[in-house]
Amino acid sequence: MHSTSTLHRLSLAAIAVVGLGSLAAPATSSVASAHRIRHVTYHATLQPTGGTGVCDPTVPTRCAGTFENVITYTGGITGTSYAVGAAALAADGRYRGTAIEQFSGTIAGCGTGTVIIQQTGILDPATGGSEGSWTIVPGTGTGDLTTVTGGSSNVTAGQPAKAWVRCR
Repeated sequence: MHSTSTLHRLSLAAIAVVGLGSLAAPATSSVASAHRIRHVTYHATLQPTGGTGVCDPTVPTRCAGTFENVITYTGGITGTSYAVGAAALAADGRYRGTAIEQFSGTIAGCGTGTVIIQQTGILDPATGGSEGSWTIVPGTGTGDLTTVTGGSSNVTAGQPAKAWVRCR
């Protein structure tokens, strides 16, 4: 049977890219084109703040749960977020999850404000390995981030956390 602590570990999968940032390289920012596409590297630290995890007593491999995290970013993305999400155990033994996050802070080269980020991820409880990606939801920014778009490539645990953003 899978415990609540396993579902809390899922927050690393559902928020894989930000969670994986804790081992990232130093922050960098560079303009990739005239459209102001910037590549940023960052660190992220997760603080679980709540959630539920349950397995069906009649089918112990049927597990699902919710999670809540406060995330602190440093580097090319600096600020804090509050994220909530849900995940379920798939037939391959790995958890699949999704989350929505509200970020407040600064993105290097773009400015300061808020954006909403949508995330997906996978956690393998047998190995602790995780992977995932995120996307800034268009039209959700405020302040300098009003027109920011972007996201991350699929990032694997232990790899630098990198994102691309377009600011106008």
